[in-house]
Amino acid sequence: MVSSCLSRGRFAPSPTGPLHAGSLVAALASWLDARAHGGAWLVRIEDVDTPRCVPGADQHILQQLAACGMFSDETVIWQSARGDLYQIALDRLLAQGQAYPCACSRKDIEAALTAQGLARERHHAAVYPGTCRPERGGLRGQAKRAWRFHLPSDATVHWTDARLGQQQQDVAREVGDFVLKRADDLWAYQLAVVVDDAAQGITHVVRGEDLANNTARQILLQRALGLPIPSYRHTPLVLGTHGEKLSKQNGAKALELIDPLAALNRAAAALGLPEVSGTVPEALAGWTAHWASTISPPVLLHRAFSMTDPRHATPRTQPDDSTYLRQTKSYVLRAGRIGPGQQRAFEQLGPQFLLAFAPQPLDVEAAFGRSAPLILEIGFGMGGATAQIAQVRPQDNFLCCEVHEPGVGALLKLIGERGIENIRILRHDAVEVLDNMLPEQSLDGVHIFFPDPWHKSRHHKRRLIQSPFVNRLARHLKLGGVLHLATDWEPYAEQMFAVLSAEPLLVNTTAEPGPHGCAPKPDYRPLTKFE
Repeated sequence: MVSSCLSRGRFAPSPTGPLHAGSLVAALASWLDARAHGGAWLVRIEDVDTPRCVPGADQHILQQLAACGMFSDETVIWQSARGDLYQIALDRLLAQGQAYPCACSRKDIEAALTAQGLARERHHAAVYPGTCRPERGGLRGQAKRAWRFHLPSDATVHWTDARLGQQQQDVAREVGDFVLKRADDLWAYQLAVVVDDAAQGITHVVRGEDLANNTARQILLQRALGLPIPSYRHTPLVLGTHGEKLSKQNGAKALELIDPLAALNRAAAALGLPEVSGTVPEALAGWTAHWASTISPPVLLHRAFSMTDPRHATPRTQPDDSTYLRQTKSYVLRAGRIGPGQQRAFEQLGPQFLLAFAPQPLDVEAAFGRSAPLILEIGFGMGGATAQIAQVRPQDNFLCCEVHEPGVGALLKLIGERGIENIRILRHDAVEVLDNMLPEQSLDGVHIFFPDPWHKSRHHKRRLIQSPFVNRLARHLKLGGVLHLATDWEPYAEQMFAVLSAEPLLVNTTAEPGPHGCAPKPDYRPLTKFE
């Protein structure tokens, strides 16, 4: 269930190159808007146009955002891995008679417009004349090239933009039936963004003014699929020396982040925010307060919806409005603020020690700069024990997953202070790391120390150590690899032992197990405050 009282915003860059000054304006605006409304800020990599994507640009973008103190509050998603959801949406539109196959090439469209005495406006895409609409004969024996949205009879859309005010567009006259899936079998931006905004529960879309022209098409799709319509705010564009919009396509320079605060101040100026000094976290906090008080005062949202299969969804006005399946997380994200020292660690050490999640196998040797036994640590808290273990076991590589931003900053700070080289950090859900980045039988060990015990019986289902998760861990261990768990809560220890004992891929290697089959604390693990 997506919370009915929180704003959910997002920044959705395309990995066609690194961020530039214009894209930082959109990123900062969306981050500030989410924070001003007391909500969550998500990052989504919009890589459906794969021929234009630059290898490594996605990770570079995430590192640039990190240097500016902006981190996704939830798992970063890649659109290229979400084709199944887009297909479900297309199937539903087809079943409703709101989509159809099209055989027209660009040349065919130009010829049809010319025959009708209609000229295409310069620098504008040709308005599709509806040649392959079913009521006009459909494909007429030709091969399908693409799938198009069948516009309703009244395709004029009215909406209010939080910055631009009242807007309207006659989509039939200005665009025509637009593409949902392209002739090269790639998903079109319009469908993908609508599906993902719904799946992620986005309530506030804040993006550059160059995307304002897409809003009417997206609202039409939201109506057709029975999805909530978020609020929209389109931010000012950053222009080049000749008045053109800065973009990767016209050679905009990559964002220089030697001084992240200076870059943020320039972006803030484009948004009408005052220049500030101090640290990046202090600047972000100041701008958030300014945004909340003068630009976008927070309001209570009344829209709530659960996430299920859209093929069975029907538009409703009740809070249980069904839309799309939202993935369950293996963690509960805790709030927290990072201090100046942690922020400096992010800026100075993040590029070396922070790894970006990617839905592809991790090159471990390249990430660590050496080949060594690999230990996965899940949920390291503030990182004190992790740093000490890595120091006393320099022969091992430690890949550490944690989603709590202050904890990540604290461990980075310890890495810098102690000169630790054998740690790499993924600020990401460990389940997705296991499923996407680490092949089976690739780990020499897994450490999970003091996971949340969820004391109340009705919350036991939230515990991390459950049979499916342990089986996943066991399949990722090499023969002879060790799964090492620790807890200070006796009932949780009992459950852990029961789950581990029931896993056929694991055996208890403790020669003389203590209560609940437990082993004594190894010398390399320091005594913690929990004990």
